[in-house]
Amino acid sequence: MRVTRRKSLVLMLMCVTACCSTVLADTQIRVTPDNFELGLRSLQHVQGRTTITFAAGEYFLNGPIEIPPTAGPLLLESAGNAVISGGLPVTGWRKVTFNGHECFAADMPGVRAGRWYFRELWVNGKRAMRSRYPASGYLSAALPVDEKTPWNQGQNWFGFKPADLPEGLPTADVEAVIMNRWTEARLPITRVDQTAHRYQSVKRSPFQLLNGDLYFLEGSPRWLDHAGEWYLDREKGTLYYLPREGETIETLHVIAPRLACILKMKGASNVAFRGLTFSNSEWNLPDEGDGAEMEVGGFGQAAIGVPAAVSLEFCHDCKFVSCTFDHLGNYALELGKGCQHDVVERCNFTDIGAGSIKIGTGEQSANVTEQTFGNTVADCRITDGGHMFPSACGIWIGQSYDNQIEHNEIADLYYTGISVGWTWGYGPSLAHGNRFEANLVHDIGKKSNGDGPILSDMGAIYTLGTREGTVISGNVFHDIYGRVYGGWGVYLDEGSSNTLVEKNLVYRTTHGGFHLHYGHDNTVLNNIFALGRDIQIARTQSEKQQAITFKHNIVYWDSGLFTATDPAGVSFDDNLYQCIGKGHLKFYDKTWAQWQGAGEDVHSILGDAGFANPSHGDFAMKKDAAAKRIGFEPLQIGDAGPRHSP
Repeated sequence: MRVTRRKSLVLMLMCVTACCSTVLADTQIRVTPDNFELGLRSLQHVQGRTTITFAAGEYFLNGPIEIPPTAGPLLLESAGNAVISGGLPVTGWRKVTFNGHECFAADMPGVRAGRWYFRELWVNGKRAMRSRYPASGYLSAALPVDEKTPWNQGQNWFGFKPADLPEGLPTADVEAVIMNRWTEARLPITRVDQTAHRYQSVKRSPFQLLNGDLYFLEGSPRWLDHAGEWYLDREKGTLYYLPREGETIETLHVIAPRLACILKMKGASNVAFRGLTFSNSEWNLPDEGDGAEMEVGGFGQAAIGVPAAVSLEFCHDCKFVSCTFDHLGNYALELGKGCQHDVVERCNFTDIGAGSIKIGTGEQSANVTEQTFGNTVADCRITDGGHMFPSACGIWIGQSYDNQIEHNEIADLYYTGISVGWTWGYGPSLAHGNRFEANLVHDIGKKSNGDGPILSDMGAIYTLGTREGTVISGNVFHDIYGRVYGGWGVYLDEGSSNTLVEKNLVYRTTHGGFHLHYGHDNTVLNNIFALGRDIQIARTQSEKQQAITFKHNIVYWDSGLFTATDPAGVSFDDNLYQCIGKGHLKFYDKTWAQWQGAGEDVHSILGDAGFANPSHGDFAMKKDAAAKRIGFEPLQIGDAGPRHSP
């Protein structure tokens, strides 16, 4: 039945009577932007099979939607384009002149009263840029070389080049965003020392900053000088926006974020979401003195401390189907502690402040109820992330096992596409039995619009301390760019062991198609690694134990070396190598004859792989290709990526 607003009210009154505290089975509730708070309140009383249908429109929340543990089986679905928003529309615009530019301005009483502040804005469905210097591109930090300071010790200052100091720099609300190694630091500027050429901050970076680290500044009214930029005057409570071409006050639709969390579930099961859109959340590093004691302006890796707009804990058999997560300032979706057998399929994630999906936590628990396992992410499209926290990943899996990540497209991120594992070295790990199959991951490190690379030490897929049963199969990874080092296709980092890497196509990487830091008993079988810029295959820390078995692979390169890997603990055989152009046919410190004479690649060959058009990403092979001689099986990668439109 369709519950009108009046009938919804009657239904709610029935729910709260002493004699009838639940909505009966097979209940259908229809909500609209006008009555949705009343309708959602019924979730606290639902039992039995219930469907809540959202009519088309924007739903601006006063607080997160909370699904109680007793709610399932429950379906929340969209009857049209229903947008669940963690923001508020900004209205009352007027024309003003600001910094010599014709701008639009709106009063924000909540900002002036100190109840609200934000660092993101969406105008007519597009992310607007906070006033920034430089307006595009990056500056380069100037820091003295300090080899005495430990690399993992952060600092609350960094140096600038005198020519890069913007004229009349104020400090109020100005932040520096500085990229360092594989992470970023967001540092509020509290002082500018023009004699020592230093910026001082109340927060410190996660790690020691380096000479040449890229950075930009944002938040000053002086930098409101490009169309699509905005500035928020905290003292006056006024928002200024410099319109893009064709935008008028009459057509302006502006949303400012207010909530960090849009939807929260704990202990629920059999809850499904279909066709809904979750938008306009934001989370910021806590300021000094607000009780959160956040002294560091960032995170050690993957922006793992950034919470998600949609957060689940201890939830079983829940589903997100054909949902959209867009225009968000933090991670989009988290299947956190105790989430088991949940499914995310045919969803679209785009314009994300951090990363898209987190699965599990960084902690291990011996209690099975607290463990996260058996979840599936399939046929999703994950693009355009890292706007606030560039080091965030498309999909991050921590101490979690038996998850299936398949047929997803992940692209346009500044850092790693898929990250799994949270144990450094050979210590205990719950990251086992995870499978990554038929995913398409591309334009990582440098986005397809040309922005980047700005970070280092990344991969299309990155594993850390993973264990037996980890399978990376049938994927296509291409265009992976590290800034200083570490733009890898498949990156097995510290302690990754018993991993099977098979039947993947990896091409156009800055630092190599495959890299093992250290680990044991990893098998690399029947892959194509092509067009690594600096190197093709790497292992950076030698150990006596068997680290890699590398067989039935094709390696094709036109620049750089084949490998700089010490062959100790590595077994190469039955491979095909084709070196063309400016590539070097060098195997560690040996020629091909010396390499084979040392017992490596005894049955491997140098020959023509027979690729159709590798420079344009076409690795189809001729029927009579030499690859048959090494037992190579043609890759079945035509369906890599989503099988259905999200």
